[in-house]
Amino acid sequence: MVTKIASTEIFTIGAGLGTLQTTLLRLFLSFHPAWLHLGLETVFNTTINVRDDEVFIQVIIRFIMQRLFADPKILKNRKYAYGSGKLVLTERGREALNCHFLAHTALFCYFVETAKAASIIKPNPRMFTRNSAFKCLDDVFAELSREVLSGGGASLNRAFAKMGFKPTYKQGFIDDYCYSVKSFADLTNGVIIGKIVELVTGCNPGSIMGRLRNPCGDRLRKIGNVKTCLQVATEKGVDVGGIKAESVVAGSKDTLLELLWKLVGVYVSVDDERKLRRASLALTHTNGGLGVKYGAVSADAKGEQLVLHVCKQIGLHLGIEVDQLDDLRDGRVLSGESLFLKVANAAASDLDIPWGLHNSIGLFTVFYLSGLFSIREVHDAAVRIQRSYRSYRFFKTLKILLQDARSGARTSGVYDRSSLLKTYVVSPIGGGGAQISKSNTVKGEEARRALGEVQEKIELDKSMTSHEKEQHGRNIILSDSAVKIQRAFRRHQLRTRSRVQRQQRWAEYKRAATVIQRAFRRHQLRARLRVERQQRWAKYTWAATVIQRAFRRHQLRTRLRVERQQRWAEYTHAATVIQRAFRRHQLRTRLRVERQQRWAEYARAATVIQRAFRRHQLRTRLRVERQQRWAEYKRAATVIQRAFRRHQLRARLRVERQQRWAEYARAATVIQCAFRRHQLRARLRVERQQTWVEYTRAATVIQRAFRRHQLRARLRVEHQQAWVEYTRAATVIQRAFRRHQLRARLRVDRQSRWAEYTRAATVIQVRSTSLLLLTRSSQSTLPLNVSPLLKGTS
Repeated sequence: MVTKIASTEIFTIGAGLGTLQTTLLRLFLSFHPAWLHLGLETVFNTTINVRDDEVFIQVIIRFIMQRLFADPKILKNRKYAYGSGKLVLTERGREALNCHFLAHTALFCYFVETAKAASIIKPNPRMFTRNSAFKCLDDVFAELSREVLSGGGASLNRAFAKMGFKPTYKQGFIDDYCYSVKSFADLTNGVIIGKIVELVTGCNPGSIMGRLRNPCGDRLRKIGNVKTCLQVATEKGVDVGGIKAESVVAGSKDTLLELLWKLVGVYVSVDDERKLRRASLALTHTNGGLGVKYGAVSADAKGEQLVLHVCKQIGLHLGIEVDQLDDLRDGRVLSGESLFLKVANAAASDLDIPWGLHNSIGLFTVFYLSGLFSIREVHDAAVRIQRSYRSYRFFKTLKILLQDARSGARTSGVYDRSSLLKTYVVSPIGGGGAQISKSNTVKGEEARRALGEVQEKIELDKSMTSHEKEQHGRNIILSDSAVKIQRAFRRHQLRTRSRVQRQQRWAEYKRAATVIQRAFRRHQLRARLRVERQQRWAKYTWAATVIQRAFRRHQLRTRLRVERQQRWAEYTHAATVIQRAFRRHQLRTRLRVERQQRWAEYARAATVIQRAFRRHQLRTRLRVERQQRWAEYKRAATVIQRAFRRHQLRARLRVERQQRWAEYARAATVIQCAFRRHQLRARLRVERQQTWVEYTRAATVIQRAFRRHQLRARLRVEHQQAWVEYTRAATVIQRAFRRHQLRARLRVDRQSRWAEYTRAATVIQVRSTSLLLLTRSSQSTLPLNVSPLLKGTS
């Protein structure tokens, strides 16, 4: 299949990293590093080791240059490459390297698609990098077909389709999304919440993420994503309560914290549920039949149902009805008579439960009961150990006593009594009673009395039989028991009398402790806030330093990126010019008959011409008679070399001009031979040439029409875009011009009205002035009886 795919010339040993190879490197580096590393190792059946002091990208680039763009076996073969220092590839060597590159590239693409579908790497990473221009293998095949394959060969898409392989993976926005959370705003679009729900609830990978849409800043899409996440969480048994998608999208911190705590509770409470089930089983078997009404929790109960069942068992033990979890807010079930907030404070200080978790009553109860039952298990274990040890001490002392009694040993009764008493001492006696101090005299009398008792016991033991000694031991045990009972009864009386006083003192201590605790917690809160402020300030300082460093690095990278883009634009322009010239060359070559066969003949003839031209240079003095013929060859080669050198100089960045010149000379000779052979065979292939010319002319017309259509479509799109911009600009200009016209018209109207008002005022003033003058003159000339009339008229 690879031999049927025609490709352009990619590799030139010793020519450095060309533009085409740079493009291919950029294509391979677009793959995810994990798939790129694994794919190259699998295709080449080797191991790529990256040391700690090496950069992964540099190692991969070096491997691609040495193993994918080149092949040591091909370069060592004299049929494909020759030369001692700088290797020179033959035509067969170029074809072999092209086939090597295409074969391994096809295997790499096939392996990556298959491995991605099979999820070989856990977790299954995306196929391409986040900033890659490729999102599926079809894009890669199109790029390879455009850059590597020639126009006459089959494309990679068709080649793989013939083998029955069609890539289906397409990288979406979920794969390219950045799941780092820096603020609450990152949780409002529902994407990260969906990923958390998918991981916590144990859903299949992609079952939730595949239903989400790209937010793109659209509020309706965000609400839809959050609703989908809440719906799946509810179906999986997570109690989301009254959480609304609108509140999550609005960025409500309380809502987001409540949702996160519920999800964290589902993730953490797996082990706690086992403890609660053991506690429920222990409460079922409590003494007095307290566990009869509520048996052990069922295997199907989970989450809040399990917690509620255990709370009902505890409430039955305390005589309290618990119908729902909200009944726990009074604090009676959890800690007797204290309030719920005090329970939360005690849980935060003694059980290491985070403060604020009490806002979620179900999750808080799970952690609280788990802590209490853990403490109870430890206490029960300690009681069992103490009981076992006391039994061991008692039976050991009793065994020693009986053995001494049988053997006739003189054992002090005081020792026996003290040993037996030690086995029953559980706590200090008289903890709340008055302490009695004795003087040295009383202690001496007691010592003498005890010594006398010991002597009497020794004399009595000498005269006792074994049966009497056993009976005496039992009497000692009974007397010790009686003494212990009396002491316990007196202690009970003393404690009963002092309980009232202790309760009163305890009430005072409790009030004082409440005040002290309030003050101490206020002090702790202030100290904690002070430390948190200092830590936040240190974090802000460090963050500012990091931001400045990152911004300066970003500025440097931006400057370097602009320079690279400028260089890349120049390279792209040069590559475009080279591609245009090369495609023009291909089009002209396609007009000739059987281009591929002729090209092979031209290549072989070019080799012959180069060899002859070098021989001509060496034997010029000995072959004067051939100068004219070689002059013709040289002129013909010069013409051909000029056209071909223009293509070579632009395509290979003007590398090794002298070698190309020699190759063009040999190519000219081959072209001339082929053209003369073509002239000789012209008579035999007139009809075929005419038919080929017609086909060529038709292809040219079709290509010209198609390119004209492409150009018109491109111009139409550009014209539409320009027309939209012109329309928008014209609208703005018209709006401004009409506003200007309206203002000018209003200005002219105001000026005209003002002129009319001015003229009217002028006329009125003139007329009133003339009338006044006329009145004054008439008053001075008319008789006296007429002047009053004039005054009235005026």
